[in-house]
Amino acid sequence: MAELGNILEGPGSGPCGPDLQFHAKVPQSALGRGTGYAVKVPLQLPSDDGLVSRAVSGMDDGQHVQLHLPPQLPEGAVLRLRGQGGVREGARPGDLFVHIEVVPARPVWPWAVAAVTLAGAVAAVMRLV
Repeated sequence: MAELGNILEGPGSGPCGPDLQFHAKVPQSALGRGTGYAVKVPLQLPSDDGLVSRAVSGMDDGQHVQLHLPPQLPEGAVLRLRGQGGVREGARPGDLFVHIEVVPARPVWPWAVAAVTLAGAVAAVMRLV
């Protein structure tokens, strides 16, 4: 009979690469977006051992990590991306911990709206002439 694994250890046992930390600023509009939100994450991140290469997943283009964030994300949320952390030879990758800071959307200034409206009016007049 096959041996059952320990659910507390996660997939695979044995040595693993270092866990890495990354801080990302995410606009409020990215929360609850069905398609997710791409966050630019460097391929090398600081660790206790200096700069360490991170693992690239199938949903990662090498420069961006796709995050699917719930509409109600708690303040100071940290996402754990299993197996996307530091890579070490002979070991499985560690985890990547993404610390999320939700930033408000940029306000639309009244003068910007007026400029767009004025440009549209000018274009409409030019079509009439």
